[in-house]
Amino acid sequence: MLQTEPQIQEVLMIEEEGHDYFLQITDARPDTGGLSGATPGEAVSWGKVRPDTLPDAVVCYSDSTIALPLVAAYAIDRHKKRKLKRLYKRRGEMLSGLKAAFEKARHRPGQRAWTEEAGGEMRGGTHNR
Repeated sequence: MLQTEPQIQEVLMIEEEGHDYFLQITDARPDTGGLSGATPGEAVSWGKVRPDTLPDAVVCYSDSTIALPLVAAYAIDRHKKRKLKRLYKRRGEMLSGLKAAFEKARHRPGQRAWTEEAGGEMRGGTHNR
């Protein structure tokens, strides 16, 4: 699911290129307009996927209830079990890193930071006053 990328970076003004991988499972077809432009190429243009990963993008035209169990079974079978990351326990560390990146971005020359006190609002990724 790509819904969090690049929105969090956009809101916090942090430079980001997008996800490193693209795997789409869909039963919609682009030739009928069913994908609504949600192709790997469009994901690159929106900043959701890094441009250099586009040649390796995978689109699987199938029902997700069929394809996802097959992909999961393949991944589990082909790769060694990894140690759990326990991200919840690292939330303070990760939040501090996010705040530091925001502060750095906010003070870039020419960057107008959005602030509630200034009556600002954000629309479409553009910082407006």
